[in-house]
Amino acid sequence: VVTAQNRGGVLSGVIRDSSGGTVVGAQVRARKVDTEAQRIGFTNSSGAYRIEMLDPGEYEVEVSHEGFRTVRAKKLTVRLDRESVIDLALDVGDMTESVTVVASVRRIALAPGSVSTLIEQETIERLPLDGRDFIQLATLEAGVPIARAQVRGVNNGYGLQLSISGSRPIQNGFRLDGVSLSTYNNSTPGSINGVNLGIDAVREFTVLSSAASARYGRASGGIVNAVTRSGGNAIHGSAFYFHRNDNFDARNFFDPGEVPEFRRHQYGGSLGGPIARNRTFYFVNYEGLREARGRTTIDTTLSDDARRGELTSGTVAVDPRVAPYVDLYPRPNGEVFGDTGLFGFANNTVGDEDFFITRIDHSISDRDKLFFRYSFDDGARVEETAFALGKLRNSTRNQSAVIEETHYASASLVNTARVGFLRTYTVSGGTQTNNPATDDPALAFLPGGSVVGILDVSGLTDFPGGSGALDADIHAFNSYQFSDDLHWLHGNHSLRLGATFERTQFNTDSQSRVSGDYRFRSIAQFLTNAPDRFRSQFPGSDTVRGHRQWIAAWYVEDNWKLTPHLTFNLGLRHEFASVPTEVNGKVANLDEITSPAIRVGDPLFDNPSLRNFHPRIGLAWDPHGDGKTVVRSGYGIFPDLILSPHLLLAAVRNPPFFLRGSTRNLQQGDFPKNGFVAFLGDSNPELR
Repeated sequence: VVTAQNRGGVLSGVIRDSSGGTVVGAQVRARKVDTEAQRIGFTNSSGAYRIEMLDPGEYEVEVSHEGFRTVRAKKLTVRLDRESVIDLALDVGDMTESVTVVASVRRIALAPGSVSTLIEQETIERLPLDGRDFIQLATLEAGVPIARAQVRGVNNGYGLQLSISGSRPIQNGFRLDGVSLSTYNNSTPGSINGVNLGIDAVREFTVLSSAASARYGRASGGIVNAVTRSGGNAIHGSAFYFHRNDNFDARNFFDPGEVPEFRRHQYGGSLGGPIARNRTFYFVNYEGLREARGRTTIDTTLSDDARRGELTSGTVAVDPRVAPYVDLYPRPNGEVFGDTGLFGFANNTVGDEDFFITRIDHSISDRDKLFFRYSFDDGARVEETAFALGKLRNSTRNQSAVIEETHYASASLVNTARVGFLRTYTVSGGTQTNNPATDDPALAFLPGGSVVGILDVSGLTDFPGGSGALDADIHAFNSYQFSDDLHWLHGNHSLRLGATFERTQFNTDSQSRVSGDYRFRSIAQFLTNAPDRFRSQFPGSDTVRGHRQWIAAWYVEDNWKLTPHLTFNLGLRHEFASVPTEVNGKVANLDEITSPAIRVGDPLFDNPSLRNFHPRIGLAWDPHGDGKTVVRSGYGIFPDLILSPHLLLAAVRNPPFFLRGSTRNLQQGDFPKNGFVAFLGDSNPELR
C-alpha cells in the first residue's frame, strides 16, 4: 500500500565520559560495512544521539570529540522497524588515538505502542518452507493464525490467508520496499500456485499486529512490512535446486490404482555486487517452479441401472431428449450405491511459475541516495474439471516496481520520496473440453449456443458442461503510488510529516452461466425431463467494467522521549478514498433495501471517508533502563476503506447492465431447449 512508513532502522544511544557525565556535541558516524555508505549524527544537550532511516545491515559506529580518544564499535546490526540502542563511553586523550570496543546492543520496536515482531534474514534462510513462501514465517508469531475458513480463490486471493490479531485477511496490509502488494482483493499477495517466491531476495520483514503508528494506513488489521536485499562491494551469490517425487510417497487409501503423480522442481539463484565500488550496486534473483501433482478425485455419477431408468424407487422411462446427456456422465469405476456410483480419477494438476527481481542502489552524493527495484512473477495452473471432462486453466501475472530517493539535508533533517507501481493480471475459470461431445452445438441449452451448459442433479456431482461453460473472470489491476516523508530530529522529539497518493484502475470481465444451467431435484426428475430451474445470463448482458479510484492520506506524528526511560508517540492520520467511478458510466446501486428500484448513475454511494481523522497514541516505559522489561500501551482508530474488494460483486453484477436470472416456470419436457424460452418469457424472473 502506498503509505508513508519507515523502511529501515535506527541507531541511538547516549555518549558519556569516563566519569559518567554526558558528552555534548560528539560526532557519531555510522558506516554500513558492505557498501561504505555513511551517516553522521551529533549528541544533544543530554548526550543522546539518534540516526534514523538506516538501511538494514551490519554497521560500524565511530564516536569522536575534541579532547577524547575516538571510539569504534564493530559488528552492529540494524534491523527493520527496530531501534538499536548503543551506549558508548569516551576516554580523555588525543582524537588521533582510537580504541575498538565491543558494544552492548539492545533493540526495541520503533513505534512505542505497537506490537510487532521481526523476522530476520537468518530465520528466512534457515527454516524449511513448503513451496519457499516467506509469508508462511508470519504464522510463527503469536496471534497470526491461518484463516482456514477463508477459501483461496479469485475473489479472496491465492496467498496464505492470515488473520492477524483477529482481523479478516482482507483487512491486512502487505508492503515491499514501501510499496503495496495488495491487489484488487486486498488480501495476502500470492501467485496462482499459492506462494510468494523470492526468499533469497527478502532481507527481513516485520509483522505489526496492533496499534500501528500514524505512518501506517490502508489497513485496519495487521501490517507485513518487508525489504529486499541490496548488493555490496563484495560479490555474493547463491544457487539451489529442490526436487520431490512421488516414488517416496505411500498410496492413499482412496487411490484406485497407482500413487498419483507428484513431481516438484524448484530452482534458482541470486547474485549481488558492485557496479561502481562504494557508489552503485546491483542485486538479481530468479526462482522457478515446475510441479506436476496428481490427487485422487472422487465424483458421484449414475449407476448402470439408473442409466436404464431402473431406480431403487421404481422404474422410469428415460426421456429420449435426456439420453444423450446421460451418456456424457462416465460410468462408475468404484463402489456402486443403488442409483449412483463413484468415479475416481487422478486429477493431474500442473503448475508453472517464474519469479524475477532486480535492484539497483546508487549514491548520487553524500547527501542523496537512490534505489530502484522491479519484480515479476508469472504463474499458471492447469487441472481437470469434474469427471475429468475438461481442463481448467488459471493464471496470474504480478509486477511491482519502486523508485525511492532519500535526501539528507542535515544530520537532523531527512526527506524520502517514493514512486511505486503495482500491476496484477488474473485469469480464472477458463475451461477446454477433453470430450468433443460436450461441445456439440446440437446439445447446447441456448439457441445459437455451441456447448453444453451446467447440470445440477441432486445426488450427483455437478456436470461442468463444455468449453467455457463455468464462471470465468479476468481481472486487471493497476496501482500508481506516490509518497513523501519528512523527518526532523529536534531535541528529544523525532517529528515526522508525510503524505500519500494512490490511483487504482480495476478492469474486470466477470462471466456467469453464459451457457445456461439446469437444476433437477432428483435423478428421477432428470431422467424423466422434469427440470426444477433454469438459470442463465440474459442476452446482451454487459460483464465488462473499468473502475477508477483515488486513495489519499496525510499524517503527522511525534516520538517524544520525555525521559530516558519513557517515550510517547502522538500522531494524527487523515485517510480517505474517493467514490469509485466507472469509465463508461455503468454504475447502478440499490441505495436502501426498501428502495422501489435500482438507481442508475454516479455516485455509487455516499462517501463517509472524508471524515477519517484518526488519532494514534502510544507509550513505552522501561522501568529499569536495561531493556529487559518494557511496558507498552497504544490506542488508535483504523478505518476500513471501501476499495476494490467491495466492487467484485456489488459494483459488477447489478442490473440493468449485468443481467443474470432464473426461472422456475418450467414444465416437463422443457429440457434442453425450452427452458431458455421460458426464461425469456417469464414476466417476473429472479434476478441475481
